[in-house]
Amino acid sequence: MIPIATNDQTYFLSIVHITKQAPDHLIYGILINDKSYYLSKTVGLNDCRQLDNRVALEDDLMQEVCEIITSFEKIYQEYPSLDFINREIIKSLVRLRKTAVH
Repeated sequence: MIPIATNDQTYFLSIVHITKQAPDHLIYGILINDKSYYLSKTVGLNDCRQLDNRVALEDDLMQEVCEIITSFEKIYQEYPSLDFINREIIKSLVRLRKTAVH
């Protein structure tokens, strides 16, 4: 799992599966800390929606997770392995942290 620091809290993130719901629509199964969440989104768009019945993810965390997922969708335009995606999450987080203005 990959650590994310949002609002002075650290979260651990990994993507555990991707399901293609339609040609341009995916459902991501993610783990944040030890809890599973399901996100629906259009490929290449930053439009994530939480599908599960858990307490809604914080807006900042949801936005960051969605930006990360969208970034590798745009770059790779394909469905790479989950191991590859999780390695790319680390790279995306490093880029986001370096360019963030606090």
